[in-house]
Amino acid sequence: MKKSNYIEKVENDRNIYFSVMDLPMATPDFLKFTSDKFELIHSIAEMGQDLKINFKEKLYLTKQEFYIYLLITDNDIIVRVYYQQKQLDELRLIIGQLLKQSNLWKLQQKN
Repeated sequence: MKKSNYIEKVENDRNIYFSVMDLPMATPDFLKFTSDKFELIHSIAEMGQDLKINFKEKLYLTKQEFYIYLLITDNDIIVRVYYQQKQLDELRLIIGQLLKQSNLWKLQQKN
């Protein structure tokens, strides 16, 4: 997956490079969760004739200064986190707490 242009600009402006962590596919509940918990700082969307806005990409900034990137398709929500390597332990803790909320992720069930 290509890096967000916004992330590339942040890296260039701050002269830093982010590490990347891909998370499991999210459910639509994750969209609501992120909009309630984090600051939306960038998005790409389209508007139909019915004036409904359909987001294709969203980028959130957390209080810990992680960037959560969502790529939204008709079938899936791909979640990617951009972080500085020195934040890995903190990220692991926060993402671990998120992953415990099973209603936010598409869990593969084997019968």
